[in-house]
Amino acid sequence: MRTRPIWLVAILFVIIVIASWYFLHTRKAVSPTPIIALKNFNDCRDHNFPIIQSYPEQCTGPDGVIYFQDLSDASSTIASSTASSTQDVLATSTFSYKDQVFLTDLSKKQLIQSPLHVEGRASGSWYFEASFPIKIISAKGSILGQGLAQATEDWMSTSSVPFSADITFVVPPSSSTSSTTGYVVFSKDNPSGLPANSDSFKVPVVFN
Repeated sequence: MRTRPIWLVAILFVIIVIASWYFLHTRKAVSPTPIIALKNFNDCRDHNFPIIQSYPEQCTGPDGVIYFQDLSDASSTIASSTASSTQDVLATSTFSYKDQVFLTDLSKKQLIQSPLHVEGRASGSWYFEASFPIKIISAKGSILGQGLAQATEDWMSTSSVPFSADITFVVPPSSSTSSTTGYVVFSKDNPSGLPANSDSFKVPVVFN
């Protein structure tokens, strides 16, 4: 029976040792993905997560949570200017809601016909991509027409922004008193879908 030369066994042993050393020292350990703790919009923005160009701006974190820009640090000069502007708008408005939306040509129980033209001013927070929705509904809640209020100036503002809308609607049959009355519903645009960010109001009207 022939035996393998000792030098061949030694070479194989050295190769195995070198290969084992190389494998152990060049393998990169897989590090776990670090958990980023976000507290507010600024943290989310500073970590370069996606920013939604709305007013206020929104940032989507890695877990899907949406953080809104804090506008409470606005300067007193801006606050004073906004208050003064609000008083001016109130003086010329026919209907106002929470000092956020002001209508200049629509009042309660006004006689309206299709298409309805509406103008006014709304706080920048009511807009998303320069618009917010308007619906015309019957007294029973049926949607008769709907459209968008479009900002006519830069909508990303801390003060009220003028808007204009033309809404076409179908007048319900006048078989009863309730069918001749309804509401114009103004809704804050809420792309986040969160109930805390939604708001709306309605103005009672009479159909011509």
